Amino acid sequence: MPTCPLENLIDEQLAGHRGMNLFSDAAQKNFRFSEQISEAVEYLAEMDDRDATVLIEQTANKTVAEFCRVNQYFDIDLKTQQNLQLA
Repeated sequence: MPTCPLENLIDEQLAGHRGMNLFSDAAQKNFRFSEQISEAVEYLAEMDDRDATVLIEQTANKTVAEFCRVNQYFDIDLKTQQNLQLA
């Protein structure tokens, strides 16, 4: 269940890149942030720390899950996942 408008946009962004192998030439040419995501980033400045942390954690978890789905031979340990949330 989305907690903020950005979560829907992030889900749409992930869906638009679903199945894309980041190591392929096609991904390098086609990977883009949607215009809606670019415009909505300013919403982050208005979020309180707790909501922003939840959104970042959810996004990182969904991103890791999709990355591992496409690249089954990668194993992303907990420390690396935590670092992704800090980036």
